[in-house]
Amino acid sequence: MRRTIEDLINGKIAPCEMKHLRGNEKYMAALQRVAELGEKMFGLMDDEGKALYEDYTDAHADATAERDLENFAYGFGLCARLIMEAVGGDKKGSSPTS
Repeated sequence: MRRTIEDLINGKIAPCEMKHLRGNEKYMAALQRVAELGEKMFGLMDDEGKALYEDYTDAHADATAERDLENFAYGFGLCARLIMEAVGGDKKGSSPTS
């Protein structure tokens, strides 16, 4: 565990860089499609539409980043619970969200 913590601190592991998704062909194809469609839509817009679209994509990116952070924290907590149950036994009555 110490090595993993040191790797996180030293930047050797950076989940936000999404290196783990680069080999995912479905994700990369979907991301490429999103980029292509965004460029097509942007090309069809007037200046006001372009400004609105940029605001929308910024707001969507903010919401996605917040969702990803919450999902990571939730998944990390579940993993920690699984480890605790594996080494200390299952405590009856606990829920995945507590």
